[in-house]
Amino acid sequence: MPTTLALLGCSPETLLLVREAVGDARFTLTAWCEVDEYEPKLRELAPQGIAVDDWEQLGSGDLADVLIVAPPQAEPLEQRQQQLRQLALVEMPMLLVQPACEGIFALELDMIRSDTGCPLLAYSPGVHHPALHTLSELVAAGEKSPIGAVEQILFERSLRDRSRRNVLAHLARDAAILRSVAGRASNVSAAGASKDGASLGGLSVTMTCGRETLARWSVAIGDEQEGA
Repeated sequence: MPTTLALLGCSPETLLLVREAVGDARFTLTAWCEVDEYEPKLRELAPQGIAVDDWEQLGSGDLADVLIVAPPQAEPLEQRQQQLRQLALVEMPMLLVQPACEGIFALELDMIRSDTGCPLLAYSPGVHHPALHTLSELVAAGEKSPIGAVEQILFERSLRDRSRRNVLAHLARDAAILRSVAGRASNVSAAGASKDGASLGGLSVTMTCGRETLARWSVAIGDEQEGA
């Protein structure tokens, strides 16, 4: 029997993940809640799936074996945090698409996971790209690398929407990518200018990673095509 999946919320990255999952015979999408404009696309992917009005039904275990939780799409975050707290307490296995919540609340979730044994897995889009394994080997090889010792990694993210919320969401995911290549960050500094506090288009972040490598992340204007 395939593993059944349900979806709480949706986003472009979450939709790609679901599309890959339902293309595999080992998984099937059975239900979703709070997906807004993504529902027509989900119905195309899973015609047998049902829309659920009450998100608490997703934690019953009757609709799905695993719940995929998309990043919250609007402020405030209290509602999503309450949902995650309650779902973890009833021991609903969850795959959390990052950034799923604020860091301080993630510590609370981890405490619940420790107490209940509820399976919680974080998913950062892009971290499993095969090219990252190759890049990680180049960095780890030091002077023995075919390109010599890597001193800096430059990561430029092109975005059309450079609102504070969108920039920070991409930074959270891209930091996971940089960590997979250069190791954990031991020091982080940031600089940028914002006239109204709503935009972070000039943000630049520097991380000193575990292999004594500088990783520099910055935002660029994505007029035609977004990417990294």
